[in-house]
Amino acid sequence: MTEAEAIPFVNNTGIINLGPVNKGALRRFANYAQKIADGEVPMPESPFIEWAAERVTGADRQDLVIFIQGRRGSGKSYSCLWIGKRLAQAIAKRRGGVWQDYFSLKNVATLEDTARILELLSSTGKYQVVLVDDCSLAISNRSWNTPENRNFNALLSICRTNRWILLLTAPLKKHTDNQTRDMCDLTGTVFKSFHAGGFNILKMTSSDISTIGKEYTRKLHFEKRKVDYWVTFKPDKELTTEYDKQRDESARQVNTRIVQTGSYKVAPKREPKKSVAERNMEELIQRRGEEIKKYVAEKPKVSLTALSAHFCLSYNRTQGAVERLGLKLERKGGEK
Repeated sequence: MTEAEAIPFVNNTGIINLGPVNKGALRRFANYAQKIADGEVPMPESPFIEWAAERVTGADRQDLVIFIQGRRGSGKSYSCLWIGKRLAQAIAKRRGGVWQDYFSLKNVATLEDTARILELLSSTGKYQVVLVDDCSLAISNRSWNTPENRNFNALLSICRTNRWILLLTAPLKKHTDNQTRDMCDLTGTVFKSFHAGGFNILKMTSSDISTIGKEYTRKLHFEKRKVDYWVTFKPDKELTTEYDKQRDESARQVNTRIVQTGSYKVAPKREPKKSVAERNMEELIQRRGEEIKKYVAEKPKVSLTALSAHFCLSYNRTQGAVERLGLKLERKGGEK
């Protein structure tokens, strides 16, 4: 008797027939997930993972934004790490290389503000899986009209060219900016956590927009069947160990910033404000600096007065430009 025959409701495509819709169906699903987590049966192929990888690597030039929500401690972060690796493996199978080329902790932002997330996203290459953990800290619905939120939403609008798979997490999706919510393709909710067993059960829905702009959610369809529940497993120890260190350090930095500055955000580096005279001088150097240097090189004995007259500039502006350019001029009597 084969393993598939031992559990009659297992489909070789990775979809499991749970039988009648009742409490026993979820129990059967959890029992089978536990067998996978314990290594008693092999990890099946995932139609969802294959579909997502094909979406971003295919000819249609698509991206994918997935939002995973769940109460604190429900395991949404570990679920995303597991999904991220599975997606990276599927992309590597199509694009070549190893899964670490498409997903690593360098692609993970935990408890970060918008500025750091924008820096991460702007430096990320194509076909990457990126995780923004606890994104409600950076793109909160309470700061919807800030420049940071607008920049993040603008970046989401153009990320199709990089063909990313972007994973976002928050306790509740409604905690984030409404434009960000509208741009999510899929929403997953941690339905039941089995921490001791090493897996979580999720419900995943996709969004459709009607002709009048109303959003409708529906279950995912594979093999001509609607799929109610999905399971994610605890990711590899190499990922979780480093992730926990990264998250602890991020939490420490956030706490320090709140105590020292009263804000969790990184204080922007502000350059000293320049006066109008300084800005005008910089504009003059940029516009006519080379021309002034060339003229002085051709007439090394030109005086400051003559130079001012030639370029129709005031004496003081010419003197300032000469000093900025590091030029040496002969002075006539009366010039200081």
